[in-house]
Amino acid sequence: MKTKMVTSEANIIRFWDKKGGKIAPEDLISFLTEKGFGKMESKYIDKVTFIQVKENNVVEIVDNKFIRDYCFRYIESFVFDTDDERKNVKNSFYINKNYFDTDNLSLINKIELDEIYDTKEESYLFFEDGMIRITKGLVDRLNYGDIEGHVLEESIIKRRLGGDTEAPGDFESFIRDISEHDIESQEESNYNSIRSIIGYMLHRYKNQALAKAAVLYDPIRDGVVANGRTGKSLLCKALGEIRFLQQEDGKYFENEGRFRMANITYRHSILQIDDVKQGFRFSDLFPFISGDMRVEVKNGAKYGIKFERSPKLIITSNYQLKKADEGSHKDRAVNFVLSDHFDGETKPDIEYGALFFDGWVDEKEEEWDKFYWFMISCIEYYLSNGLQKQFSNNESREMQMYPVFNNFIDNEIKADIEYNTRDVLDMYNESCVFEKDRLRQKGFMRLIRVYAGGSQYDMTERHSGSIRYFKFSNDVDE
Repeated sequence: MKTKMVTSEANIIRFWDKKGGKIAPEDLISFLTEKGFGKMESKYIDKVTFIQVKENNVVEIVDNKFIRDYCFRYIESFVFDTDDERKNVKNSFYINKNYFDTDNLSLINKIELDEIYDTKEESYLFFEDGMIRITKGLVDRLNYGDIEGHVLEESIIKRRLGGDTEAPGDFESFIRDISEHDIESQEESNYNSIRSIIGYMLHRYKNQALAKAAVLYDPIRDGVVANGRTGKSLLCKALGEIRFLQQEDGKYFENEGRFRMANITYRHSILQIDDVKQGFRFSDLFPFISGDMRVEVKNGAKYGIKFERSPKLIITSNYQLKKADEGSHKDRAVNFVLSDHFDGETKPDIEYGALFFDGWVDEKEEEWDKFYWFMISCIEYYLSNGLQKQFSNNESREMQMYPVFNNFIDNEIKADIEYNTRDVLDMYNESCVFEKDRLRQKGFMRLIRVYAGGSQYDMTERHSGSIRYFKFSNDVDE
């Protein structure tokens, strides 16, 4: 990280003894305070954190090395009276590294961090030329200074925002592509669902009662899971163009590892766990989805980030996540199954004539503004409508893996009739031509529940003694 040095008025400030060149600790602390450095005071993190407050109340989170490098560059730019003074100051600086230890730097003044942050009703995006405030049904452009508060450096999108345009951009068309369905109403449902998920992930406000991880799945093609390249990673990359995102490789992400969250900092808004391996236990993430996030770094201290400022989670997978129980899973996940529009041969960059983001230059430059305004519209859609469940959802996806069972239920089970579970299971197993398709009662009932979840039916269950019954009903709670 590089910081612009001030070389005129700043040159009168010395944090060393002019005669001997020795670093003066008290003067060093005064110098750093003058330059906007301080110890961050926040109720959301229990770690000693240093910051520098810049123009427009922009805050950069810095570490000991950054501060030491800043001071060294200041010395390098300083106009000394004599060459001996320059040499003495540099020698003192090289020797006295301990002045930049955490214990010594902690003596610097505290700065209470008062961020311009998302609320239940509002969300903010920050650009180089101003900020956007998004509320239900309304989008405002504001200047820095219109609202009091700090803005983290990493929250600022390093571009200027142009005007909105009604013409859809390539990314909006891509979202349409991954929402495709043969039935028009289901396609529109898919489109609204993924828009709401994007808005949810970009809205930094968190509610413990409603906290969920977004889970993106590949579709089923001919009874087999599509092996990637459907657009999941590109969608996550788009989120990272708006919010500060940390990507972790799901193949190496240790569910129970002490250091699994080692790369997470206060600055991150989104944690992406990419392409998790088969058997990944989703339940191990429950504490992070709805609680504080504990971070442990190798050879470093443990610290916590409060739920309100910990990142939201998004997971991509080719496989069904392992469930602790159906209810807990549904409470903590919002699923989206991408269409099979894209594959190894049909790729977004080929279809749209350029790589997304990196290829948006020259005649494609206008795609940036179209992209930003579409993402803004997704946040507004979420604030207005909340999370929308995908109609062609994850339960439907799973049922495609069991065509024999699916066909049996479609043909044999009718709505508003109560069935004896054992009788239906026996009838199903007798209809199976191959042994591999036969089921035991526990697996049979799990698939019955999955089928109901992926259909337009509500399902009720009861038992009388050891006999169990189930019934499908058309009275679905919308």
